[in-house]
Amino acid sequence: MADLDEKLHLQRNIRLLTPEARVLIHLKLNGSVPVTTAMQVAGTSYRGFYAVLERLKQAGIVATVKDPQDQRVRRLSLDPSIPISPVNR
Repeated sequence: MADLDEKLHLQRNIRLLTPEARVLIHLKLNGSVPVTTAMQVAGTSYRGFYAVLERLKQAGIVATVKDPQDQRVRRLSLDPSIPISPVNR
């Protein structure tokens, strides 16, 4: 679904998935990512992304933590207790 969303966006400038859905799918497939990567995946403005991030954090779905290798970097991770089914590729 994420691939189709991206393809339609590139070809027709149409999005099927919400920014929240794109971030959650990316986290499920890739694990913890830097906030800047999640922002690119969401496809929103800086301000728009932080509104998305706040909604996801308030819902208890994601958390931000400091990167252990670089304390300047914040990483976004999916709460492992959230029942998002594994994706079959």
